[in-house]
Amino acid sequence: MKILSQSFFALSVLLMMAAADSLAQTAKEPDAIIGIYQSPDENGKVEFYKERGQYFGKLIQVNTSQNKVKVGTIIFKDLTFTNGHWEGKIYAPAKGKEFPCNLSLKNNKDLEVKVRSGFLSQTREWKRLNN
Repeated sequence: MKILSQSFFALSVLLMMAAADSLAQTAKEPDAIIGIYQSPDENGKVEFYKERGQYFGKLIQVNTSQNKVKVGTIIFKDLTFTNGHWEGKIYAPAKGKEFPCNLSLKNNKDLEVKVRSGFLSQTREWKRLNN
């Protein structure tokens, strides 16, 4: 019985630490996302801006010779700010499709982008290039 209560205590402490870490990474200001970010593969830069109460991310530089995506393409669409993160859609040029995404600021600077496709999800970090 003592081992069970110690295990429960340890699990409770871990869950509280995880919750505190999660809360520490939520943004307080919706406009905090506005700025320029480097893609994880370093093949492009995206500028986030606000329009009609929603946020968008437009490709402003492409470092690859692939013709599937061009400067000016809107990569992130219809992002809305809720509970410290942004939800919307991301356009994947390689697949020619949009996917649901969830964005959150990491260390109040870089973006953590989580993309969902069915039951699968993938998280990547985009580096902020400006303040």
